[in-house]
Amino acid sequence: LTYDSAKMWWYFGCYFCLPTLFTIGSSIVTARKIRKAEKSCARGNKRQIQLEGQMNCTVVALTILYGFCIIPENICNIVTAYMVTGVSQQTVDLLQLISQFLLFFKSCVTPVVLFCLCKPFSRAFLDCCCCCCEECGPKSSTVASDDNDNEFTT
Repeated sequence: LTYDSAKMWWYFGCYFCLPTLFTIGSSIVTARKIRKAEKSCARGNKRQIQLEGQMNCTVVALTILYGFCIIPENICNIVTAYMVTGVSQQTVDLLQLISQFLLFFKSCVTPVVLFCLCKPFSRAFLDCCCCCCEECGPKSSTVASDDNDNEFTT
C-alpha cells in the first residue's frame, strides 16, 4: 500500500463514506423523533416540528448534492490508481474535468439550495443583501410576525 493509494482511500472514506453514513443515520433518527413528536404532540408546538422537518430535508438535500458531485472525483482517483493501463489518457482527463466541474457546481448550488429550502437563511441573506435598499427589505409590520420563524431550537 503506497502513500498515494492510502491517501485516495482515506479521502474516499473520510470525505464521502463517513459524511454520507452520518447524514443517513442522523436523518433517520431525526425523522423518527419528529414522527414521535407529531403523534404524541409532546412538544405542543407544531411550528417547531415543521421547522425541524424542514431542516432535516435541507440537510438531506445538501448531502445528496454533495454525494452526486463528489462521486466522479472518487471514480477518477480509483481509475487512475488501479486501472490506468486499461483506460486511455483522454478518458482520465475527461473524468478529471467532469469532477472539477461538479465540484465547482456544488460550491455554486449549495447557497441556492439553502436559500430555497431554509427560510431563516433566505431571510438573513435578503436582509444582508438588501440592507441599503428599502424596496427589498421587509415592511415594519411583517418584521414582528416573522421573528418567530427565526427561532430554531431542538
